[in-house]
Amino acid sequence: WEVLAVSHTVVATEDQTGKLLYEAESPDENALVEAAAGLGWRFLGRRGQALTVRRGSCAEGEEGLETYKILALNAFTSARKRQSVVAQRASGERVLLVKGADTVMLSRAASYDGSINAHLTAFAEEGLRTLVLGRRTLSDEEFAAYQAAYAKAQTALEGREAALAAAAESVERDLEILGVTAIEDKLQVGVQGTIERLRAASIKLWVLTGDKLET
Repeated sequence: WEVLAVSHTVVATEDQTGKLLYEAESPDENALVEAAAGLGWRFLGRRGQALTVRRGSCAEGEEGLETYKILALNAFTSARKRQSVVAQRASGERVLLVKGADTVMLSRAASYDGSINAHLTAFAEEGLRTLVLGRRTLSDEEFAAYQAAYAKAQTALEGREAALAAAAESVERDLEILGVTAIEDKLQVGVQGTIERLRAASIKLWVLTGDKLET
């Protein structure tokens, strides 16, 4: 659950009653962070590079709080099909936390249980969107090399996106596969009726979605 609670771009706010609210770039991102919160990894917010998570069932106080220093964000793109952060735990350990499409994640795994493919196929056949979660601990040398490449890429005037992707590629490998998520892809209001009317009018319609044939 650490990947879901830490590797994201969600912003936490509070309403007038003090209830914690999440603002996300997509419904999927919001759903994953809320799922992690419901299972004991509650994202509380950010302050600068610091990201705070409450672990367990503690409702308030300092108990259960864990603060990560977010050192870098490797953003999701349609070409990369994955998103990751480099985070430093309170212990000083630096970890790469990644989530992405199975087509790119499994090829970057150090190893993984073969049964994961059966689960991915079963989820896809149910029409669920899937993500594979991974993690990797970075040595001091690996982090120093990555940090230098990342900093150089961020200030590049030309080819910035390609340089950032190359920096991310250098560490997004030999991943420890942690698990898989699956999210229901609900139709927006009115879509089903619209499709039915199009078919009744003998208008042919193709709908393509997801990275897997089963989906």
